[in-house]
Amino acid sequence: PAPDSSIWFGHNEGGITHLVHGTFLKVRSAGVASSTINAIVDDHRHGIWAIAQNNGVVHIDANGNARLAATMDGVLWYALLELADGRLVAGASDGLHLFKPGMRDTLIAVGGLEQVTHASVRCLVRSVSDDRILAGTEDEGILSFLIEGDRPSAIATLGEQDRLADLHVQDMAMGERGQLI
Repeated sequence: PAPDSSIWFGHNEGGITHLVHGTFLKVRSAGVASSTINAIVDDHRHGIWAIAQNNGVVHIDANGNARLAATMDGVLWYALLELADGRLVAGASDGLHLFKPGMRDTLIAVGGLEQVTHASVRCLVRSVSDDRILAGTEDEGILSFLIEGDRPSAIATLGEQDRLADLHVQDMAMGERGQLI
């Protein structure tokens, strides 16, 4: 649940529903999100950032207004992770994208993460023990990296010595004790 105990749901056809005080409210996302909602992140202003697979990053404000915040032609969008400073890392069919929130619920592409991978990134989690980001890819297994400023550092592939680097990772999560599941 969000801090206000509401719950957001993303649907396969691009719809988004918001459960508030026991009432389901359908968000008006037609024309903005028309494909699978793959990830949702709280915007800390009673709204959300959402990844619509064929459309890009969508912002839904506290009033339920939808706006396309970032998109790129020919890119499929899969994962979204918020950093401690409010920037967003998005996993896509062409790798990773770093965004910072701009004016009027838009996102500004910061770039700089192409050093990590050009493989499709299907899922993202942050380590609970440090600020490492773990990216599950379709062709390179699980990649681990830090972001210093706007650039990645300490890039590593988990399980490379055990031949896990070629795995297609579709989903992962961080357990309550810091274990990758």
